[in-house]
Amino acid sequence: AEVLALKRAEVSGWFIERHGAKGRWPASRVGELCRGNLEEWVAWAFFHCDTEDVPPARKAEFQEITDKVIKWLEIDLPPGYNNSARAMRLTMDPIPSEHRPLLYYAVTALAFPLIMDSNLIKLGFRRYRSGTLLYWYRRGETPQPSSQESQPPIVFCHGIGVNLLPYVPFLQEIIFQAPERGLFLVSLPHISMRI
Repeated sequence: AEVLALKRAEVSGWFIERHGAKGRWPASRVGELCRGNLEEWVAWAFFHCDTEDVPPARKAEFQEITDKVIKWLEIDLPPGYNNSARAMRLTMDPIPSEHRPLLYYAVTALAFPLIMDSNLIKLGFRRYRSGTLLYWYRRGETPQPSSQESQPPIVFCHGIGVNLLPYVPFLQEIIFQAPERGLFLVSLPHISMRI
């Protein structure tokens, strides 16, 4: 039962609600999807096209993959298409974007980096650059003579957002828990809110 619930949770992440909240399709409603919804996802995931654009020479393979996913899911999906659900097709769907006020860009491009830099410097980090890679490094404290050998450094890569700034409390905890370990922080501006 747990594995089946995990499968349904996985599949629910492939779909979003078309109307209303427009959030992720609830795992409890996977049974409301139809074969056409799953075909829409399979066409994108395996053939990078819409269902009607699957090449005729690959239609049998397309149907076989769809059948295998339905069998893996352990659910009978009725024929047709549920218009309330839409497959997420990350490389084909339009990316919604909005303009923000100039102040927003000033804060994310100027204020956040200054705050982040000062926080990291206070924690003992130094900024380095290797080619186009920007990273911060904090040398670990010298281990006690009684300890066997030095530990390898910790490498941390931030997620999508405002670079390393939201992780400062987490980094403080790492330093507190493992002060003898060196710590590399990789700064990835291409997934940070930067202009």
